[in-house]
Amino acid sequence: MAMQTGLSGYTQEFGTGAMRGRFYWTESYDISTNTSNVTIYPQFKAVSYYGYAYYLNGSYNVDGTAVATMSSSSGDHSLYVNTRNTWLAPTGGGTSFSKNGIAHNNDGSRTITLQFDNVRGYTTSGNGGSGWTVSGSVSIALTNIPRGSTVTATDANIGAVSTVVVNRKVSGASHSIRYSFGSLSGYITAAGGVSTSEVKFTNTTVNWTVPTAFYGQIPKASSGKCTLTITTYQSSGAKVGDAKTASLTVTTTAALSGPSVSGSVADVNSVTTALTGNNKVLVTGFSTARAAVTASARNSASITSRAINGTGVSGDTYVDYAKVTAASFTFAATDSRGFSAQTTVRPTMLGYIPLTLNGACVRTSPTANTATLTLSGNYFNASFGAAANTLAVTYKIGGGNVVTLEPKISGNTWSASVSLSGYPYTEAYAITVKAVDKLVSLQKTVTLNRGIPVFDWGKDSFRVNVPVGLAGGLDATTKKVLLDFIYPVGSYYWSSSSTNPGTLFGGTWTQITGRFVLAAGGGYNSGATGGAATHSHGVGSYIGCFEMGSPYNIKYRYISSSKWQANYFTPQNSNGPTAEGCSTGMEIIGTSATASTMPPYIVAYCWRRTA
Repeated sequence: MAMQTGLSGYTQEFGTGAMRGRFYWTESYDISTNTSNVTIYPQFKAVSYYGYAYYLNGSYNVDGTAVATMSSSSGDHSLYVNTRNTWLAPTGGGTSFSKNGIAHNNDGSRTITLQFDNVRGYTTSGNGGSGWTVSGSVSIALTNIPRGSTVTATDANIGAVSTVVVNRKVSGASHSIRYSFGSLSGYITAAGGVSTSEVKFTNTTVNWTVPTAFYGQIPKASSGKCTLTITTYQSSGAKVGDAKTASLTVTTTAALSGPSVSGSVADVNSVTTALTGNNKVLVTGFSTARAAVTASARNSASITSRAINGTGVSGDTYVDYAKVTAASFTFAATDSRGFSAQTTVRPTMLGYIPLTLNGACVRTSPTANTATLTLSGNYFNASFGAAANTLAVTYKIGGGNVVTLEPKISGNTWSASVSLSGYPYTEAYAITVKAVDKLVSLQKTVTLNRGIPVFDWGKDSFRVNVPVGLAGGLDATTKKVLLDFIYPVGSYYWSSSSTNPGTLFGGTWTQITGRFVLAAGGGYNSGATGGAATHSHGVGSYIGCFEMGSPYNIKYRYISSSKWQANYFTPQNSNGPTAEGCSTGMEIIGTSATASTMPPYIVAYCWRRTA
């Protein structure tokens, strides 16, 4: 902003001797920076001496800062006095001096001092007296720079209160506060409301209720920045300074603006609803539950997704669950601000016990023409609500007629049986059995098997068709006969048990330990033993020699089973050993390390019968 012209004027006179002094001062100020520039014009008046040139020292001070420092010896500042009682400006070193950027107080006021700091004048010739001194200071009030008020506001939820505080710079000033949020704007009133036209007030605190219309500006966000602009007015109505701005964050929450969600669950299976008489009751495992979600957005948002039991729903807002087993359904929705909500519905579940059917048909004896058919299973022995459960049980043998049985109900189980006759044991029969209640129809085939006699005999055979047991066990003679038949003397018995077979079968047995059994033959006689668990290899009776540069190959000679003969070589192209010397050779003597000769094995207990 451009500098403004401020105050100006003369100060009082300073000094009591032959010379007087004063300042003429001017001021300009900048509203935008709240600062002033002050320029002083020193003047002197002689009351006695005149007609002389005086050289000056000392300083002129503005608000404590020396704006000119004078030294008489340099002659930079001089004053020529040619008359008395007339204000004169110095003729050397400048006639005006300035201090810029003087900061004003927060309210625009400022007082400064102007000072003659021991300003002395004297002549170099000594004429005109012995010199003079002017000292003194004065306080002056600068222009009170108009200051615009500032404003702050607390963050707030939409529809809640934001505390707006005005920091007034000029006493008695009024102000208006304009808000803007998205495409909305208006003015805050002193009572905390809003107006479409400008409202001026002097309150410095306003409890402003953030308009609910702000919701429409953030349909896809949970918060936004609101700008407040404060304009200050003097009592005359003139604007003071520039308008100031501040911002606050306005928000909404899931509690204030989240979607509302509801859900319903109803049975759409006509069979089960006819039994229960209430589509809000689900029969476990049989009803078809239609779960429907209803969601609505609030405060200008829109619904972006819906879900039932975690599965997104698009288009239709329901999902059908056939043969329902779930005992609860969770309905959820999310809006354009990202807020989510959910609710859970737990419908009444009727714990239907599924009907089951077990059956068997057994002859009264292996060769009897009579049999008993027995049926049983689980049964829901209760009412569905509008109708009680019922059970019908039938059977049919082969292509015969359907026969109805009267089941016996005990708790949630049932049973039925019937005696059958006239079905020869030499034939098998297929029996179709059926059980039906209000929801389930079961059918299965039960077989009446052909009878099998304990034994059959004919001209050339006798066959026993059942396991044979000997009443009272075996006598000693019979046991001996069986033992000799199965394990004659010399037989081997193998087992993973350490029990001596003599305690099992009788006889005398010798345990074989730590040996393999080798089949006799090929030079191995029955009963012979041999072999070892480990072995080592001897080196033998050979010697090797390398003779570099001579016509010899590697030479060796076998002497005995445990000795090498040194220095015994075979020349090239020789057919036999020749005893000749060797200057370079190596004698190898020793045996290999002990090693196992065991093949892969598994260990078991072994005995040989000796008597």
